[in-house]
Amino acid sequence: SDRVTEIGYLAFRYWSNLVSVDLGNTVRSISNYAFEACTGLKDIVFSNSLEVIRDNSFGGCQSLEVLDFGENLQTIKPWALANLYKLHTIVFRSDPPVTFGDNVFGNGSSGGTNPQYVYAPDHLVTDYAYLINDVGYHGSCRPLSQYTG
Repeated sequence: SDRVTEIGYLAFRYWSNLVSVDLGNTVRSISNYAFEACTGLKDIVFSNSLEVIRDNSFGGCQSLEVLDFGENLQTIKPWALANLYKLHTIVFRSDPPVTFGDNVFGNGSSGGTNPQYVYAPDHLVTDYAYLINDVGYHGSCRPLSQYTG
């Protein structure tokens, strides 16, 4: 519905048969644990209306491969993207850069989120690289203009 502005606390937690989600054009916030451990979730469509992803929102969504965030994402809270073992690409489009909570990707040895590719707006690649390295991701950040997905 065009009236949904938030995905609520625990809304889809442990729904292992959930495969695909389109958040629509009005969702501004994803609450704590909203999609946690949705192990079958492979595809999620984020619109430009999304502003905040709260704690553990996608933790344990082991089938997600690509996260392509909209232009208005402002904040990703702690542990929101932990244990995404198949995640290979993250695309950030926000300017100014997203604010990250502690351990947003997990804590390394048990966090399990280590994407091969991270893309950010061309003029903000250095800023994003610094920010994501500060929260536990130790890869490189590429210019969004190189993203072909």
